[in-house]
Amino acid sequence: NYPRLISRGDTAGAQMAIFELIKSALHLIFLINKRYIPYYKWCFRALSELDVLSELYAPLEFLMSSENTEKLFSEKQEIIERLCALIIEQIRTQGLTDYCGDALEGHAHSVNNKIGDSHIRNMHILSAI
Repeated sequence: NYPRLISRGDTAGAQMAIFELIKSALHLIFLINKRYIPYYKWCFRALSELDVLSELYAPLEFLMSSENTEKLFSEKQEIIERLCALIIEQIRTQGLTDYCGDALEGHAHSVNNKIGDSHIRNMHILSAI
């Protein structure tokens, strides 16, 4: 959604998209590290202390704290793509996905299909969000 919002000049909407991305990414990064995510105000500090993907602290902070201008669009889009690629790499490394593509939704379904409890596996893919 971020590129579409920027192309429309909706910088507030673009920032909301960034916040949603960061919130979801943080939850996933903590899951990858097999740790519960702390209360929101402690997330970034705790992120910097994780074993896996702690290097995303600075890029996520930049996404969150920088303006949504045309000048910064390419840099921010690059960070978003790198973030997604690193997360996909980690869930592949941990054997959580069999999906071969680069689309996060495909990986979400692949991870979901590996859930042993049929009641949980058959819930809507976004029900826990």
